[in-house]
Amino acid sequence: MESAWTPDPPSTVDIDRNGDVMLVLGPSESPRASLLVSSKVLSIASRVFEVMFGPYFMEGQAMREEKNPAKPLQLPLPDDDPSGVTILCNYLHHRHLSLPKSPSLDLVVEVARVADKYDCAAILRPVVAAWMRPYLFEASAEPQLRDLLALACLFDDAWSFKTVTAQILLANGKNFGYLRNGKLSHAIPESAFAALECERDSARQYFANRLNSPILSLLERTESIRMLSGHNQDYRVPRADHHQTKFCLKDALTVAGYYRELNRLGLGTFKWSIPIKDQLASLAQFNSAAVNLDSELDARSNSCLPTNRCPACVIDFSHEVNGIISAVLSRCTGLCIDCTLKIPATPNNCRMHHTEPLLFQVRANDVLSFAHWTEEDIQRLHR
Repeated sequence: MESAWTPDPPSTVDIDRNGDVMLVLGPSESPRASLLVSSKVLSIASRVFEVMFGPYFMEGQAMREEKNPAKPLQLPLPDDDPSGVTILCNYLHHRHLSLPKSPSLDLVVEVARVADKYDCAAILRPVVAAWMRPYLFEASAEPQLRDLLALACLFDDAWSFKTVTAQILLANGKNFGYLRNGKLSHAIPESAFAALECERDSARQYFANRLNSPILSLLERTESIRMLSGHNQDYRVPRADHHQTKFCLKDALTVAGYYRELNRLGLGTFKWSIPIKDQLASLAQFNSAAVNLDSELDARSNSCLPTNRCPACVIDFSHEVNGIISAVLSRCTGLCIDCTLKIPATPNNCRMHHTEPLLFQVRANDVLSFAHWTEEDIQRLHR
């Protein structure tokens, strides 16, 4: 006759050898671990435990009635992750040598979830910030970015918030709904979603406009449109801003070649659904094609004299493209957590230095001040 199966007794960790509370982790029918801890330490760190061990709750009343140091209070925590609770208790009891040096991001999220549940997240801010650092520049998957953003919000980490929002602005091409699906997503305020949308749309529009910047000087007169339409004669038009330079056939061919190269890279029409990072990577490939483009134009047009070179002769596409990439990246440096969480914002008082408010804040301030506009202000807006 086979004996009935019985679960193995849970492993016991004496976090405080003189502790008066035994935390029983895992389901009641098969607990996974037991932690001997100090109720005093937990009460100092957590308002939740302070109330729980007080005179008005069953746990606190049981402790006062028992008063037997050899028999600590059994406190079941069936819904909490054993690893997260163990790390939290080790940290609160100053057992720093027992903490993991490089925990996985999932484990950091579990620790944060437990700390948030028991209202002691602020105490863990330094160690969680250190654990997050290795992931901030390596994360590219949406779940990682979501968890890092939630951690930065929960622990009020201004530097991490700015860094991870920069990654999100560059890596996300669609909506930000995935940020709402994590274990800690409740820590992300609604203002963060609005700020991300505003800043990404602004960066996209800036990128689309900057793609035209290398040849704007070549399109100052409507006659250039005629050349792009098939006029191959040596047609010269004086330029309004540079009287010593002429708009010639080579200028027109340069315009056509530039847009032909953008089309080859998939950037002829700016695609709003593709992440900015991917489009910048495509634009970076333009550098190797620029020399070939110049050689082709030299062979097709010899209308410029060495003493009177046109803009197409001196334009450096490698420099121009690198300038576009740098300029767009400078618009995606991340958000300020202080400006994101408060309206109106005061950039001079923010922890992360910046001179101008977020576009999200500018629009929010405009909405807030609309109620104080006069009739003259409204008429000025419509002029």
